[in-house]
Amino acid sequence: MNKGVLVMTFHRFLPGILGLCVPAISFAQSTGTLGYGPAPTSTAPMPVPILSLLLPLSIALVLVGFRALRKTPYRRQLLGALTLSTGVGMGIFSSLHIQDAIAAVMIELNQPAGGTVDIPVADAVYTNTSGVTLEIGTVVPPPFCATRAPADECIAGLLLEDGASCATVYTCTQTLSLIFSSGTHSFDTDTGLLTLAGQSPGMPTGWDPTLRELNVVDLTIAPGVILSVTGSNPLLIRSSGNIELAGTLDFSGANGSAGAGGSLDNPAGNGAVGGPGGAVDIDALGDVVLSGVINVSGGNGGAGGDVAGNGDAGTLSAGHGGAGGPAGTVSLNAAGSLVTSGVIQRDGGDGGPGGQITVSGDLNNATLINSGDGGTGGPGVNGGNGGSGGNVSIAGSIDAASVIAGNGGDGGAGSENGGNGGDGGDVTATAATGSPAGGNGGNGGNGAIVGGDGGNGGNLYLGSGLGNGGNGGNGGNGGAINGTNGSPGANL
Repeated sequence: MNKGVLVMTFHRFLPGILGLCVPAISFAQSTGTLGYGPAPTSTAPMPVPILSLLLPLSIALVLVGFRALRKTPYRRQLLGALTLSTGVGMGIFSSLHIQDAIAAVMIELNQPAGGTVDIPVADAVYTNTSGVTLEIGTVVPPPFCATRAPADECIAGLLLEDGASCATVYTCTQTLSLIFSSGTHSFDTDTGLLTLAGQSPGMPTGWDPTLRELNVVDLTIAPGVILSVTGSNPLLIRSSGNIELAGTLDFSGANGSAGAGGSLDNPAGNGAVGGPGGAVDIDALGDVVLSGVINVSGGNGGAGGDVAGNGDAGTLSAGHGGAGGPAGTVSLNAAGSLVTSGVIQRDGGDGGPGGQITVSGDLNNATLINSGDGGTGGPGVNGGNGGSGGNVSIAGSIDAASVIAGNGGDGGAGSENGGNGGDGGDVTATAATGSPAGGNGGNGGNGAIVGGDGGNGGNLYLGSGLGNGGNGGNGGNGGAINGTNGSPGANL
């Protein structure tokens, strides 16, 4: 290749090569601040290398080295080779650093009298273009960000000559604003997976798997939107901005499953206990406005399993209802304004109903009948209601058999109002020669303000014959009002 071709080739690629020296301008969310001012006149500035000048210098050295190699004297060839290798090395070194600079946000410090600029979450390079030497003053990183301490870090007291640069590089746990404008969505506090309506689960960038907390800039749940939360861990939300909850944040406990059905001499299963309500802990550096609903009520207990028979000798035992789950907790904290005009539901779950027994024929004197008891209500601001006792329904007559209907469950205790006791189960038959008994009503739960009412005793519906109605449950104690006692069951 002759000299003319070399120069033409270099001129063709020169604009593209020098383009690497021009900083790329981009914008990122700014959440921190950097203050600067003129440097004291008596202080010598701290030089900071300008890496963007290395690439043009390396190109010039390569050209000089190439021309020297074309000369015949040995010393010039040696000098040319040395110059050429130096230029190539500087070019590689500078290109590596320039790529880092291109990936960063470029910010100018252009006020000779000083000023303040935003610090983005992304990597950033700050260049003094003011024409005077500047001194870095305060450096306030973005919330939830920790410095990675680059070699050219912008720190308080650093002096920058005109044209010199420094940088900020952070590791941040919050990088997003969550705005739910419509639909129903879900979030799992155990895995950190957020499932938007109609989409596959994904992990938001603000999720901290170590602390198991969600870090956001802002959070908005619009009216009509439901965010359903599941998981055994608390819902921890940390916001550097504002939180507005106008829709529904549902972290209520799951309902217990029903017990399996039974058969003659094979007892039915009990209902499962309702799940506890979750714990919601929200902390914002801005405002927190609750105009919607936060629900952390306990789940309802599952129903006891049912049993069906035909009157053959043996035992028929239905399952008991599961207890209601306890309510969860809610903690709202704001460095700005805290407005709670909405509703916080912290009720205990209701106890599940006892299992039912049905018999398609007459009962002989060798059959034992026990329907299920209702589950106890869970504790909460308002205690859950006790489940009703299971009923016994016999298509034929009762011939001196032992028939006992299920008792109602007790109401749950309330930090304000106690839950009501469940009603006892009823017994229905065409006739009876024995003494069937209705279930007893459950007791009302105690409340700091109002006690729960006792459940009513179970009734007997017999074509002929008599039995014993269930006893009514006692009313719960209340700080201001006691609950009323339940009525005893009757022969009807």
